[in-house]
Amino acid sequence: MKTIHLLIIALLGALTAAQKKRLGPSPVCTQLNTKRAVCVPGKGGCFGRVNGVSYLVEDVFPRGFVVRWKTHRAAKCYFVQVLRGYTSFPVKTYPCVTGTSLKVTGLAPWTMYGVQVSLVNRWCRRGPPNKEKLLIKTNWDETYVFKRPQAQIITATPKPGQCGRRRFTCHTSKWKRKGRYECVWNKKWCDKTSDCADGSDERGCPGGCKEIDVNFKNGNYSCTRFGSPSSFCMFDCNSGYVAEGSRSMFCPRANGPTAGKWSAEIPTCKLLATKSLEIIPEEITDSSIAVKWEPVEYAAKYVINAVHHGVSEAEDGGDVMSSKTVNATECCTGVVSGLIPDTEYEVAIYGIEDDGTTGMGSSVVFVRTELQDGSSKE
Repeated sequence: MKTIHLLIIALLGALTAAQKKRLGPSPVCTQLNTKRAVCVPGKGGCFGRVNGVSYLVEDVFPRGFVVRWKTHRAAKCYFVQVLRGYTSFPVKTYPCVTGTSLKVTGLAPWTMYGVQVSLVNRWCRRGPPNKEKLLIKTNWDETYVFKRPQAQIITATPKPGQCGRRRFTCHTSKWKRKGRYECVWNKKWCDKTSDCADGSDERGCPGGCKEIDVNFKNGNYSCTRFGSPSSFCMFDCNSGYVAEGSRSMFCPRANGPTAGKWSAEIPTCKLLATKSLEIIPEEITDSSIAVKWEPVEYAAKYVINAVHHGVSEAEDGGDVMSSKTVNATECCTGVVSGLIPDTEYEVAIYGIEDDGTTGMGSSVVFVRTELQDGSSKE
């Protein structure tokens, strides 16, 4: 009996060695080639999660901490990300950590950080992170001194004009036809208050941002101080549209690395999403899905997308999304065909403007196609 047991172990070892030889050498996993695996049920790519991600109180110090986790049998190494607080913004990334612990250094004292750990297989594909992000707050360092950046003192003066060196010449003047100019004292130039009738004394101030002058489609906007430091802009969309992006932006004061840069990008006004998207159950087949929706104002046509649930890209090069375009005159039902039998899809619809601009997507609904004729579910 013992001989048979040893023979089975030797045979399994030989099969494992042969399999490794067939698959070839494992690549070196770096931050560039360590990518998220695509989970395709029945085709592989579905990894388990790393369990037991934790830390000890004595392993937390002002500039870092030690994090630990349980080993996973399918892991070649582990992908670890340190995130800023409760956000998903990565502060540090470790693409391939061997072992089941990591000492993280170079962090700020008395600051909350999140930690996520994923397994990495031999082909440098990583699985999903631990189910709940681990939160760790670094200790306080009595020697740490926070230095607030000093505001830049503007010593520049406006270029001399018709009003002389001691006064600023406004760009336009209500008295210009009579050969007179509107003037303000230099101390009132760029003082965050418009003194010229046209506000030109607050335009082009040192350390400012590029003045916003755009054709804001399907909306309107207003800005203060023409892009000078402390300028503020507000953007509003017309009825039937919604802003994608921040509706407000400001130009920071003239100090630090953000000087001269707006706090956000100019938003775009997109068509509102439909208020409802429903599946028509009696019209579902093994290769098609039928939906109905409420019309969207100003939409020239609609695009219905059906995407494999949980799939962002196909490893085998096949299609993972099917689409159907419906003109506004045919609103408001449509059928997406060419689907795979007995497969769950995420369905969403988008309104399209006359110029081809895509609007906001509807809420996603989930639906499964029927079994192929003559087949049955095991």
